[in-house]
Amino acid sequence: MFFRCIINIDEEKVVQVLYVLPVRGMQSMDGDNETLSNQEQYIGEIISRIYDAILDSHVWDTVLENIACLTASKSVLLLYQDHEAHQPSLFSSYGFDAKWLTLYNKNHIASDPVFQLIASAPTGEIITMSCRNEAGIVYESETYKEFYRPQGVLHVAGTCLMKNENSTMLLGFQRTKSAPEYQPDILNQVKKLIPHLQKSLHISRAYNEVIVKNDAFAASIDTLQMGMVFFNQESQIMYCNKSASAIINQNPAITMQNQHIFATIDACNKKLKDAIAAASKANRDGAFIQSIAIGLKSSESFTPLPVLITPIHQTKLSPHMPKAGIAVVMTLMDPDQILPTSTEFLSTIYDLTRSEADVAVGLANAMSVKAIASAHGVQLTTIRSQAQSIYAKMGVKSQAQLIKVLLYSPIAMTK
Repeated sequence: MFFRCIINIDEEKVVQVLYVLPVRGMQSMDGDNETLSNQEQYIGEIISRIYDAILDSHVWDTVLENIACLTASKSVLLLYQDHEAHQPSLFSSYGFDAKWLTLYNKNHIASDPVFQLIASAPTGEIITMSCRNEAGIVYESETYKEFYRPQGVLHVAGTCLMKNENSTMLLGFQRTKSAPEYQPDILNQVKKLIPHLQKSLHISRAYNEVIVKNDAFAASIDTLQMGMVFFNQESQIMYCNKSASAIINQNPAITMQNQHIFATIDACNKKLKDAIAAASKANRDGAFIQSIAIGLKSSESFTPLPVLITPIHQTKLSPHMPKAGIAVVMTLMDPDQILPTSTEFLSTIYDLTRSEADVAVGLANAMSVKAIASAHGVQLTTIRSQAQSIYAKMGVKSQAQLIKVLLYSPIAMTK
């Protein structure tokens, strides 16, 4: 094993060893290339970690530590800027105490002249600078005076890893004033990492966008009153929203075991399995078939549980769906459950009073006028009068029409 010693000789000719770091690029005295291969191995290890960081962002801390070791740097910063948000953010760092990072994030991250210079360079090109020699731009800045100088930083190098209309990603590494400036042999090693850093960050960004999109989609369908169950090509459940879970747990016609859906009556279960398989095949083949409707019966309930099974590529949901093998969607609503229509929405949309909205909810759930009067403890004539006012405001003439209007409105679909 060989080491690189970075030294400083003061005015009294006293030698100070500033860094002792493993060197992977110097030939041994007998001329063999052992350390050259060691260096390539070390760079290979860093590249491997760079790609590991796609799935685990904590690995970036190790990657930056490795870059600091490779370049004999005191510290490394990786900055990200979303152009819509304007304010940059610290993606990862190495070699800075928490108090300095807090100061940097609060006062300097948006105005750091070092990273402004790095960002102005062509993508993938490494630039170096001494904070004293950049025509005062860095040396006279508040960032240098309050952040870099108190930590002894003088020499800086960096590269713009990614720059497009949406975002910018910058890498910077720093040495103290007691260390020499960055030399070409060091920077050439970093150049070997740049294409892999760029690929990893690009994949990470796309991956995170998919995760956020999927989370947002899941959150939105969890607000629906309609139950939705998503299956892969093997008929396994990929996602089940909250309404579907509640229906499956409560309705005796259907059950879920080991990520599969079953009907409790054999004849219905065969229809259900065949329908999911047919929809899955249609999705795989890109073929069009009619959505398959099934009424799942149970000995414990008079009313069948209606379900509708559709290939994903035929639904309006398709452009927003995660692509990880989802093939079929099953929608279901339990006819025995009360429709939890929001009185607040009814009041806002139809200009109903609070008491009228309460009565409208009862009417929407097929309660008789007498039953509503009894539930609210008021006279029958009062409920009848309120019902007529409700019908007039909603533009309907009967309770049946009111139910139809609310059943097909967005109010009925949300919790």
